[in-house]
Amino acid sequence: MPPSNNEANSDNGEPFSAIPDPAINKDEPVGDLVSDPKFSREISVSLVTVWRRDQAPPDGWPEKIPVGNRNFRLRRQVEFYKRFLLKRARDAREYVPLEPPLEERTTSRRGPYRK
Repeated sequence: MPPSNNEANSDNGEPFSAIPDPAINKDEPVGDLVSDPKFSREISVSLVTVWRRDQAPPDGWPEKIPVGNRNFRLRRQVEFYKRFLLKRARDAREYVPLEPPLEERTTSRRGPYRK
């Protein structure tokens, strides 16, 4: 779940809502559109999850653009959201060393540690 507006962005300490939003600007060309099935595959969620998030969008969720009976998203908003997901995952990851240093080990891999 993306951070709320109260949580600080770890890069610069600003809330997530202070990050420039790539919202639709009517003065700019539209650019590439991404269909919902392709968008759901890119972020590894089902179409039902995309529909649910459209009903209550989290921070950074790309706006849907209905065209006929299908929904599309702007490519730049999709890329922005994917970068946000990647950054959130990287920030949540914690460094865990694979093995303690040799002097801290009490046993070897084959049995009691002998000096």
